[in-house]
Amino acid sequence: LYINLNAKLPSIQEYIADQKIVDDLFIENMVTKSQGNFMYLCYVLRDINRGKYSDISVDQLPIGLKDSYEDHWRRMRKQSENDWLEYKLPVVVALSIVKEPVSIDLISDFSKVKELRRIRSVLLEWQQFLYETKVDYEGGLQDRWRVYHDSFREFIASKDEIEGEYVNLKKAHGIIADTLWVELFGEENKS
Repeated sequence: LYINLNAKLPSIQEYIADQKIVDDLFIENMVTKSQGNFMYLCYVLRDINRGKYSDISVDQLPIGLKDSYEDHWRRMRKQSENDWLEYKLPVVVALSIVKEPVSIDLISDFSKVKELRRIRSVLLEWQQFLYETKVDYEGGLQDRWRVYHDSFREFIASKDEIEGEYVNLKKAHGIIADTLWVELFGEENKS
């Protein structure tokens, strides 16, 4: 039903027409590729709707949730290796470690990325995998983010074991622990 409703969206209808297939075949493909995972459907149908898969056929769409994470990872990394290593990857790793929503300032502290505009660009690029909330803070509302689902954390954790991915979760946990320690007890009590 969810796929059927989304298949009626104009941009998805355009994708289906470009594929030279009928709605029923598109729906069948999406059911198979989702492996019964609703989150997969949310992510992939949203990307199709936004034109992010306009250059690939329905047969080439990722299979399963992990493959959709991997596909997004590859696409983000491919944009610029330098940007990926300099600020995108540190922000994504920092977000994958925290369990509670954190402010952009804490993301900056945890990732060691000081330019907030860069962090905002990463938040926008990875928006579909993030939960954003507003909390009362110092008399106003503050935006905070966290990873939407534990399966994404698991995906990032698997990257820690892949040589050449530059993910070091142990080091990232240490940075976060040190940052929180200094906030609680001050720099002079840091060991």
